[in-house]
Amino acid sequence: MQSLKSLQHLLILSIGVGAYGGSHLYFQDGWFQKLKELDIGSSDELREIIIDKGTLSSLKKLQLYGLPKLKNIPTGIQHLEKLEVLHIRSMQVEYLQHKSPEDWNWIMEHVPLVEISTSDGNIVPNSRR
Repeated sequence: MQSLKSLQHLLILSIGVGAYGGSHLYFQDGWFQKLKELDIGSSDELREIIIDKGTLSSLKKLQLYGLPKLKNIPTGIQHLEKLEVLHIRSMQVEYLQHKSPEDWNWIMEHVPLVEISTSDGNIVPNSRR
């Protein structure tokens, strides 16, 4: 990610099969200020995504898919004030069992369209708007 952060005018970023092998993906303050769409997927090792305040400030669409070890919604997602669409596909069922619909609504209250599906293909109740 260090090498990509210098691409200040990047609008769309897709991190797919084999592109990232780390367990944590950390978006630091000031990174990707003009990015509108971010897709992260097909990583067998990614466990956590952290978003600092002041990064991804123009992001409108975030898609996460094929991340079997991701056990949580990205930390700091509340900093994405312009986010309009969030799709998370194949979220681990064991994480979802510990969250109530109210928790999802609190976390996603500023995102107009949220769709979260479990690893068995079920849509999480109250995740759509």
